[in-house]
Amino acid sequence: MLIIMQQNMPKILIAGGGSGGHVAPAIAVAEVLQEQNYEIIIGHSGRQIDLKMIEGTGFQETALNASPLQFSPKGLLQFCKNFKLAVQRTRNCIQQENIQCLLSTGGFVAAPALYAAKNTKTPSILLNLDCPPGKANQLAKRWANHLATTVECGWKNAQIIDPPLRKASTNCPKNHICKSSLGLNPKLKTLLVTGASQGAKTINELIPMVAQKMPEVFNGWQILHLSGMQHKDVVQDLWNRTSVPAIVIDFLENIAFAWNAADLAISRGGANTIAEIAFHSVPTIILPYPFHKDNHQKKNALPLQICGGAEIVADHKTVIKNIQDAGMKLCKLLQSDTQRTNMRESLRALNTKNGAETLANLCVLNIP
Repeated sequence: MLIIMQQNMPKILIAGGGSGGHVAPAIAVAEVLQEQNYEIIIGHSGRQIDLKMIEGTGFQETALNASPLQFSPKGLLQFCKNFKLAVQRTRNCIQQENIQCLLSTGGFVAAPALYAAKNTKTPSILLNLDCPPGKANQLAKRWANHLATTVECGWKNAQIIDPPLRKASTNCPKNHICKSSLGLNPKLKTLLVTGASQGAKTINELIPMVAQKMPEVFNGWQILHLSGMQHKDVVQDLWNRTSVPAIVIDFLENIAFAWNAADLAISRGGANTIAEIAFHSVPTIILPYPFHKDNHQKKNALPLQICGGAEIVADHKTVIKNIQDAGMKLCKLLQSDTQRTNMRESLRALNTKNGAETLANLCVLNIP
């Protein structure tokens, strides 16, 4: 009998984490590589949101347990301690699993993962999603063999690619199918409220308060509110005080269903969210996270505002001021079918692509 031994495909470690915005592109690239029969391990921060996003994907995972870079004495000490531990954990994974290439999708696991790759002479790639790049990526880029970025960020020799989006972000069932599967009424227009995977306290408070004060502008509308895992009960209670029909979900794995169900959205401006808005062409009011000193979420969203597909509004951190600004803009868009249609067409004209395959191919090309 002739027995043909199938050679094991190389293993690739994809390290990214600290927020859903870093884990999502890791999953996106992993999905493409898996279809090409590569073995994948996803290294993450160990935070609850990282684990929540990875569970159910079937990918092997490992926690690298790094810490964010902080410049306070206590924060710096914690960073250095966990940096060393994460480097050792990554090195062990590389050696024990015979990792042939490491891709980092950013977050605070990026630096120790890439440092370990350099020390073990493992080919490595760093993906940047923001302009300006975050502190972790600025530190980590010196150890990467190849740089890729989804935005112009001033990095020399960085390959510009489209944002990588996972299947849960790009599935495109019809609008009425998405609404029905989420418990929404297919006959009503849908406002999607989202603060991304972890939720946003000010947005969570703002929209129900607008509905309480001006319920008439929501006639013909329903709400799909993605609250974040820590906020569902509070948000549900706020909507229970209104007359507007609302479905509150703490975390939605198949986020594409939410975007496909949406006629209008209000959200944060994380890089992954911006890519999803553009990919699904959803008119959106974007309230960038107000505590980032570099204001990168506003910069992420600017191309969508420039093309006419989104409106960027400052998050004033208080409900009263947000009602006066974002709340009033929301009311106008809820009542203007023409403006929403024009915004959607502007987004469609961008013809946003999925960069997951490009990044996966880059990994393959870097395998010795």
